[in-house]
Amino acid sequence: EPGEIARAARFLVSDAAWRTSPAHEGRPVFTPDDLPWGPGAVDLVAGIVSTKRLALVGLMEARGFGFVSVRHPSAIVSPRAVVSRGAFIGAGVIVSAHSIVGEHVILN
Repeated sequence: EPGEIARAARFLVSDAAWRTSPAHEGRPVFTPDDLPWGPGAVDLVAGIVSTKRLALVGLMEARGFGFVSVRHPSAIVSPRAVVSRGAFIGAGVIVSAHSIVGEHVILN
């Protein structure tokens, strides 16, 4: 059972060019090169909204990191829907039966 998205994020990963501070809302911000955990030690979620998001996903996957889906507790997802890895389903979203939410898709 996924927790609230805000509480689930323990840290953030950002490209060095985008990182403006070492922390965001009390959570540390790392670059891919200074992430203190290796593949298998943490699961990632690509929740950033940017045209460069998939490049960061590709970089982290190439390094062996896995991605998980996140669903806000107020989202309604049909048991007959398919939610692919890395999907981000935000507050109040409704995913109907026979829908397919692709990898790393963000639904707000």
